[in-house]
Amino acid sequence: MQRLAPLAACALYAITVVGAPGIARAAASARLVYVRGPGAEQCPPEEVVHAAVRSRLGYDPFVAWAHDTLFAEVTHSAGAFRTRVKLVDDTNTERGAREMSAPGDDCAAVIEAIGLTISLTIDPNSVLGTPPPQPAPPPRAEIESEPAPTPMAPPPREIPAPSPPNAVSVALGIGVIGSLWSAPGPTAGATISAGVGWRALSLDLEGRADLPASGPSEVPSAQVRAWLLVASIVPCLHVGSLFGCGVVSGGDQGATALGIPMQKEDHGVWWAAGVRAGTELSLSNPLFFRAYAELLGNLARNTLAIDGVQAYRFRPGSGGVGFSLAVRF
Repeated sequence: MQRLAPLAACALYAITVVGAPGIARAAASARLVYVRGPGAEQCPPEEVVHAAVRSRLGYDPFVAWAHDTLFAEVTHSAGAFRTRVKLVDDTNTERGAREMSAPGDDCAAVIEAIGLTISLTIDPNSVLGTPPPQPAPPPRAEIESEPAPTPMAPPPREIPAPSPPNAVSVALGIGVIGSLWSAPGPTAGATISAGVGWRALSLDLEGRADLPASGPSEVPSAQVRAWLLVASIVPCLHVGSLFGCGVVSGGDQGATALGIPMQKEDHGVWWAAGVRAGTELSLSNPLFFRAYAELLGNLARNTLAIDGVQAYRFRPGSGGVGFSLAVRF
């Protein structure tokens, strides 16, 4: 009997959600924030909620850059599970919320209810479907008499499908990057970025400043120290939480020789192009985290000379790993 009670409550809860216009107008995709509160630590992890929704809709609706966010929280106290599902749009306005209580110690029925609620919230058409088509009337018999007409079934009720998110978003971020071969030795730097996003596309303008790094030169007893100050254009394509980008960079490369009587600082134009790939994780609306790796090829290889003798020629390419925090408006 304890098993049937939460299942009945889940069914009643799902029917209530279908009739709730406040929460059923969500877009076809959303970010998911799933929290197992006090007493519900044994409940299945977020991947099980993803699977429950995906099995009902036939696709995974959760994307990191979606404008709407679904919060699902489960707690357990006094012999019953309590859940709360709410929808928040990209202006931090709560669009709707539903709460449910199910007695017992089995969290599986609660997860089923959350999966059904989220599925109905995101895409009610995919879950409810449409009534099967009526069978064709039988052919007229050869004899004179005709069969009695059958009553016509009422036309199926059409449920409008939700529209995908079309709004343009703006993102601002700061980060750090570690790189190899852009200087004579390993180096680290800071980045700032500003960009726009639309559906699965984004375009960022990024600034980068590397700390000076030193390494050996081709001249005995001398070393070379170099640094970068550049700007980059980064167009990206997002698929789920993953993204791939092209990178075009240009700016100033500074260098100086160490260990010689007359130190002279020199500068050259630095051009590079390459690719970047990484992942984007939503922390809390509107804050998100990015991690990526990139490979760049130098379009102009600069050379540092000491007294007319080549002391160092920069590598034809460089690689780096970066991390950043950003907010999306």
